[in-house]
Amino acid sequence: MGGGFARTLLTCTSCHHRLGRKILLFLSAGGMVLSLLSFGGYFYAKDVAAAAPPGWIPLLALMVYVVSVTKSQKKVFLLFK
Repeated sequence: MGGGFARTLLTCTSCHHRLGRKILLFLSAGGMVLSLLSFGGYFYAKDVAAAAPPGWIPLLALMVYVVSVTKSQKKVFLLFK
């Protein structure tokens, strides 16, 4: 588990040098928005629709959210500490 976090941190550092912080913040914010909208849409569809939506949607949405936060937002906050 710790090795995965260290690898992600090193990957994010190289991405910051290549792309810049602003682009990574916009990309991660977009990923977070899309994942949270799909997560909320799943539960809305589950309540409203007669047929149940596929059960893998919330899992995928949470995975995309975690990757989006880890790849940019969390890294920028660690840089300013």
